[in-house]
Amino acid sequence: LFKKYIDNLDVYLPKFNAKKILQEYTQGTNKDRPEYEMLGKTGSENDTTFRVQVLYNGEVLGLGTGKSKKQAEREAAYEACKKLNLTGEEICQKQ
Repeated sequence: LFKKYIDNLDVYLPKFNAKKILQEYTQGTNKDRPEYEMLGKTGSENDTTFRVQVLYNGEVLGLGTGKSKKQAEREAAYEACKKLNLTGEEICQKQ
């Protein structure tokens, strides 16, 4: 069941670890941390979708949606990492 994820760990790991990758990058750059801001939520109480943006130095680096705030933050961080070329995907695509 998990073989495809294990075989492609270099592709899937950045998505699940994006918040850490982004924080290490930003703190290594100028000691500032990215900020996550909830933009809103939609749906019913049992089926809510959250929308979050991640900001760094006043600039929106990524937007994310998810069924939890944490998932939406992770998606926003992943988008920010892609924008900053921190995911390693560009290396995988060249191979």
